[in-house]
Amino acid sequence: MTAALTLAGLAAYRHLPVAALPRIDIPTISVSTSLPGASPETMTNTVSTPLIKEFSTIPSVREISTTNVQGASSITLEFALERDIDLAAADVQAAIARAQPQLPAEMRGSPVYRKLNPSDAPVVLIVLRSDTYPPPATRRARSHRDLPTLVCNRRCRSGHDLRQPEVCGANPA
Repeated sequence: MTAALTLAGLAAYRHLPVAALPRIDIPTISVSTSLPGASPETMTNTVSTPLIKEFSTIPSVREISTTNVQGASSITLEFALERDIDLAAADVQAAIARAQPQLPAEMRGSPVYRKLNPSDAPVVLIVLRSDTYPPPATRRARSHRDLPTLVCNRRCRSGHDLRQPEVCGANPA
C-alpha cells in the first residue's frame, strides 16, 4: 500500500503545474506631474510632498515611492493585493483633487494617474542593431510631425512626449 501511494505521488508530482514566473497582479498606480524648469528639490517640496501627504491617507497603501527630476515627478503607489484597482484609482483621483490647492499655480495641468501592472514588464528584452541602416533618431526630420512613430513615442528627460517639442525643447533623452 505504501509503495503504491509513493508511486502514485511521484506520478502525480510530475503533472503538477508550476510557473517559473507566477501571475500576480499587484494593484499599482503611477501619478505623473510636470512643472517646467523646476529643480528636483522644488519638485520634491512643492509637488511631491503635498501629494504624498494626501496619498498616505488612502487605505491599503503598502508602499509609496517617488522620483523627482528636472521639471517632472513620478509617484508610484502600491496597494495591498486584496485591494480593487478601480476603487484605488478613484481614491487616488480624490486625493489629487484634495491636494490640488496646495500645488503650484504654475503647473500646466493637474497630475495624471494611470493603473500599472508590474508583472506585465518584459522578462527578456531583445535589441537589434544594424551597421548599414541608421537608427531613426539619427535621421533628420523637417518637423516633429515628420518623425517616425518610433521616435515620437520616446520621452525626453522630463518625461514628456517628444511630440510636444515646446515642452521638451532640445533635451530629448
